[in-house]
Amino acid sequence: LGIAEIVGHIISFLAQEYYDPETDLVSAALVSEFWLAEALPVIWEYVYYATTLQDVFSTLDPNRRQFCANFVGFAQTRVFNGTHTPPDSSCDLSGIVFPRMTDLVMYVEAQRGECSLPTLNCPNLRRMTFDGWDDHPSMESDRLGPDDWESIFWDLPTKYPSVKELEFEYPPHLYPFALRRLKARHPKETEDS
Repeated sequence: LGIAEIVGHIISFLAQEYYDPETDLVSAALVSEFWLAEALPVIWEYVYYATTLQDVFSTLDPNRRQFCANFVGFAQTRVFNGTHTPPDSSCDLSGIVFPRMTDLVMYVEAQRGECSLPTLNCPNLRRMTFDGWDDHPSMESDRLGPDDWESIFWDLPTKYPSVKELEFEYPPHLYPFALRRLKARHPKETEDS
């Protein structure tokens, strides 16, 4: 089983089915160095194990973070606010580049102080999706207010200039013309809800 086409097919098949990346693909990676090289990009492509990107990377050796970041294509993190501030973050990723990341889910919480986006270096990020952290922000009091969105929209063009699509899992409460102001500051962005 040292033929690249066979190994690649086996590993891609594992990723298509429901699998536990911590066991199935890690087991495949332990077969040999060749299998490891094929499995690592699949293991790290999606970082969404019910936690934030910072939490996942905090468990890695700092010397291995960039190596793993090279494979990440999709991840999730959270907006900083009065409760969750940058110093409280489990891992500083300011020196790490995520060259393949194209999709980022940004979890938000309401009424927790001023909001700001975490700084992640994702030069090819195309889509950012905003979702409620508790998964049920249907109540009016659970949603971000217009001031929170103004803070987020202010950060967006400078921290994530490559973003072209914004998605909102729940309709955001915005000031009039907030999206128009965002588009003026961030001409690449197109709203998608």
